Amino acid sequence: MELLETSDIPPEALRSVQSFLSFVNTDQTILVIGSGVGTLPEKFRKRGFDVVIVEENRERIEKWRGEGYQVIEGTPANLGTLKLPKDIGGIWAGSAFEHSSEADLEHSLEVLHLILPNKGALFLSVPKGAGEVREGGQVTRFYSEQEIRKVLEDRHFSIVLLDAEAPSIITAVVSR
Repeated sequence: MELLETSDIPPEALRSVQSFLSFVNTDQTILVIGSGVGTLPEKFRKRGFDVVIVEENRERIEKWRGEGYQVIEGTPANLGTLKLPKDIGGIWAGSAFEHSSEADLEHSLEVLHLILPNKGALFLSVPKGAGEVREGGQVTRFYSEQEIRKVLEDRHFSIVLLDAEAPSIITAVVSR
């Protein structure tokens, strides 16, 4: 079964998305952390995957629940305290860590390592660049390819694909 129609995946993330989906069977759940404003859960569901969303934004929670999705109210920071499904095959964190400090990202990755099944995959993206910017109480930490590789390896993830081709993001697919 074709997992992807390339027309609905941003070109800069296509290889990473294909790699991530190759780890997940349609009888498993994809845990989406932070649904963003896009339609990614719909795309996964359309392809036959069960989708559970961890979301903190009230409007998005209501939107997804209204469309029949199971939504767990939470954030990347409190994942370890949430009641999550047992049949997770993959975790889609997308840009959930865009506004996380390095320490917060490292902690969240440690929790995700515990949640992820042995043959499952985690997808994430981080802003590409150097340093950290604080604006309006929000932090954005930028990473080089070497920095995010080290963070992931230090958290005992096996890097399946690390793609730094796009000008503003680095995408990664990792497994346990």
